[in-house]
Amino acid sequence: MRWTRRRSVVAALVGLGLAGWTIFAFLTSVTNPSVREAGGLKIYLYPTLTGAPRTGDNNFEIKVLDREGRPVDGASVNVRYTMTGMSGMEARTLGARAVTQGIYETTLSLSMAGTWEVGVTVERPGVAPVTVSFPVQVQ
Repeated sequence: MRWTRRRSVVAALVGLGLAGWTIFAFLTSVTNPSVREAGGLKIYLYPTLTGAPRTGDNNFEIKVLDREGRPVDGASVNVRYTMTGMSGMEARTLGARAVTQGIYETTLSLSMAGTWEVGVTVERPGVAPVTVSFPVQVQ
């Protein structure tokens, strides 16, 4: 009886460990952020909820940190995006809304597969605006 119980406990622990590892691997692949540094800021861009960017609407989070790694609140964050190599396609510009400390979110409508250029501009009172650019591969 004891041997069966131990085997059940061991099997349950192994199953939980594998499930935890699978969830961790999925989340880190989905939320693998790109980061750029400029103007004393670290700006991260990563897709949320939708996983790897695909054609259609995609949710993105933008994390803004100062030089010391503290969240930057109260900034105006704007996103300008266009498809690379498509000179006839007009760039779209929209604002990102503040979610929590240093985290802003937006939804980008990516109409075609390929490489998109996503520019993020952070504006704060009394400080020069900071703009960084990210290539985003859409499937």
